[in-house]
Amino acid sequence: MTEPLSLVEAHINVSTRILELITSLSSVRILTLTCQTMRGLIAIPIFIRNRPRFPNLVKLVIGINGSWEWNFLLDLLDRMPNLEHITFSDGLLCIDQIYNQKCNLPTPMATCLLSNVKAIVLLNFDAVIWEEFAFIRYLLNNAKKLETLTISAPNICHKKREEILKFSRGSKFCRIEFI
Repeated sequence: MTEPLSLVEAHINVSTRILELITSLSSVRILTLTCQTMRGLIAIPIFIRNRPRFPNLVKLVIGINGSWEWNFLLDLLDRMPNLEHITFSDGLLCIDQIYNQKCNLPTPMATCLLSNVKAIVLLNFDAVIWEEFAFIRYLLNNAKKLETLTISAPNICHKKREEILKFSRGSKFCRIEFI
């Protein structure tokens, strides 16, 4: 595949030979990258250095359950300047920096989070653990246009739910929903 494909939506669930496929999807508007796909992309050194841009992408569904580098995610999101909706489909992040650096998340925020993202969905949680609060707080503080943060956590305790609802928000229009 040498030419960009003119697709509106793509769901990628492969872990090998994906570099050419991902690169050819630069014009897509809706993109799903599963955990398996993300593990495959992280393993490709050239992808880490030369990520494609997705100027038309407005919705991203991403599976990143496992150990992740925060900078990898930020760099990927920075290549999606018009992104409006993000769904983290496989639970909350186990980003190395959140757990190993005492929740000191980096200050360079992806441009799309600062200026465009209106909805963030965190799916497939059983309950939110205290260490994950740093990421939720980070999203709420920095997503300036965020309208809705939806958290799927059927077994979240009342105390944690109340704590999340008290987090300050970068957008005065943001509401938090628990499903």
